[in-house]
Amino acid sequence: MAFLGNCAVAWLKIQRPVIPYVLLGAALAVGWLAARAGGFGSTPVGRLETAVVLTCPLLFSGIVFSTLLATKGHVSEIMAMNLLGAICGGLLEYNSMYFGFRWLYLAAMVCYLLAFLSEYIFGYRASPRSAAVTAGFGGGPSQQATRA
Repeated sequence: MAFLGNCAVAWLKIQRPVIPYVLLGAALAVGWLAARAGGFGSTPVGRLETAVVLTCPLLFSGIVFSTLLATKGHVSEIMAMNLLGAICGGLLEYNSMYFGFRWLYLAAMVCYLLAFLSEYIFGYRASPRSAAVTAGFGGGPSQQATRA
């Protein structure tokens, strides 16, 4: 799913992660509602629905991550936040054995809402990479310096 997220960002030229965050929240809400209703049937269609509901959050979180990585340019900071998120996600997933699967959906929604608010409040400051991307130049810092 991370590969498909990268491809979606490259093909669709996604610059801001707002729409992927909304789709991620919607996918998590659908998963929570499905878990609350007892899941889908064990028919072939129900199995397909289960696969789609379980994998859509992975796709949309991959799109969010790829968008931030492409536009911010601070690879080490973004990878560090990704690692921290993976650790916290693992801890929350482990706690879902005690609290339940529906709780995991709610915890994921809260975590991604906090990530969105953090990006919205602190992340839209113009960095050299995001300014170059929005201006249409792209490239790394060395390429930007040669063009200036």
